Amino acid sequence: MNWTKDPLQTRNAYLNLTKLHGVCDTYIENCYGKMEGGLNGGLPSDRFQID
Repeated sequence: MNWTKDPLQTRNAYLNLTKLHGVCDTYIENCYGKMEGGLNGGLPSDRFQID
């Protein structure tokens, strides 16, 4: 199984890497394109791929 996570969300990283024992070895630059509106408006959507 693999999934993506926002590299700036530390609580999510703790869950994915520590509790679920995921392994991150892939960085995906601008995975979903630029974010629309709200807090993340105009920002790139960089993600780590967790396996």
